Amino acid sequence: MANLSSKKLEEQRAGLIRYIELKSPQGNNSVTIVFDGKEDVYSPAVDSKVRIIYTKGESADEKIKKMVKASSQVKSIVVVTDDRDIQYSVRAAGAKISSVHDFLHQKPAPKSGRSRKVSRESEQKINEELKDIWLKDNNE
Repeated sequence: MANLSSKKLEEQRAGLIRYIELKSPQGNNSVTIVFDGKEDVYSPAVDSKVRIIYTKGESADEKIKKMVKASSQVKSIVVVTDDRDIQYSVRAAGAKISSVHDFLHQKPAPKSGRSRKVSRESEQKINEELKDIWLKDNNE
């Protein structure tokens, strides 16, 4: 039974990593995932854009708390967790938190810096104004 549960855990971990790589719910931000590194769970290294940390001698929860507290840029950290203890700890240290649901369901950031859409009517009005400005000399 231990082999079956270990295999399932490996598959769930790999699935999470693939999801983050493919969907990029974090936008352009870097991602670090901290897994409990128990001896009975074999987790092969994954060639990934996502940084993976397996803990040794401490829980993933404790590792996350320590990483946040040790960061020189704690205000730029967002910890994704539903664990209240971790939420309280990292928020007290100055980091932001996100629930798992909110993280997984956020819309990706727009590719360009502009996200506002212009109506067809406004677009035509802008074009006419630009024609008046730029083509003024040709009409006189």
